[in-house]
Amino acid sequence: MQSAIPIASREDANFFAIFLVIATRLRMIQQFALCPLSPASDSCPLRGHPMTRRAGMTMTESLVAIFVVAIGLTGVMALFPFAASQMSQALISDRTSSMATSIDGFVRSYWKSNIVEDPQQEKPRESQSRTVSMWP
Repeated sequence: MQSAIPIASREDANFFAIFLVIATRLRMIQQFALCPLSPASDSCPLRGHPMTRRAGMTMTESLVAIFVVAIGLTGVMALFPFAASQMSQALISDRTSSMATSIDGFVRSYWKSNIVEDPQQEKPRESQSRTVSMWP
């Protein structure tokens, strides 16, 4: 009995065997793609096959998720030095403003008590009440 496909050498036989395995796997993948969502249903040709789809994540999905989380955490960690710099600038500005307000109050108090209302100068009489005040 002659085979349907003539095989010339052992390399051709090995190539043909590998080709059949690949073609069988491709046919299984095509059949699996046509299955409904549940491979255990009666209409699925892969029912009971060990390569049916299971619930869960693949390794690629988990690696991509880890990569995205790592990028996000790197961005958050990069903001910490910037936030510390902004906080120190805010503290310096607050202290400067507080000191300026304090000095302004002191200068106004000194000006009013020693320049405008000079204690060594005698008080004006009622007839000379047209003095000009420096401060409103």
